[in-house]
Amino acid sequence: MNQLAPHYGDDWWFTTQFVFAQIGVGQAERAVRTIESVGHGYPRSANWTHISSHIYYETGETEVGLRDLWDWLRDYPREGALHCHLSWHVALWTLELDDAEAAWKVIDADVRPGKAWGRGLKC
Repeated sequence: MNQLAPHYGDDWWFTTQFVFAQIGVGQAERAVRTIESVGHGYPRSANWTHISSHIYYETGETEVGLRDLWDWLRDYPREGALHCHLSWHVALWTLELDDAEAAWKVIDADVRPGKAWGRGLKC
């Protein structure tokens, strides 16, 4: 993807995928620099938010990531394709911060079978 990046410039969709690939190969700091170089892309994109969550996780910024994700999810419809998965990230981070009760509330409200309203993602 490094060879393709110059051809896409500041295209937010390509950047989202490029950053996810960087994270996937252990280049979290480089992913942060890539995102900072193009700004916040399309901030209402669930994909952009998902990738940003992974950056927060990989860089150890659990509390900041959790706060930002909660804020973002407030306006995201439960029917959205990534609502369940992003809620799962919230539950994991809440558990990591030693609040199992809050984690279970998120799971019961938005993750467990019957509570995820969005269409399933197919690979």
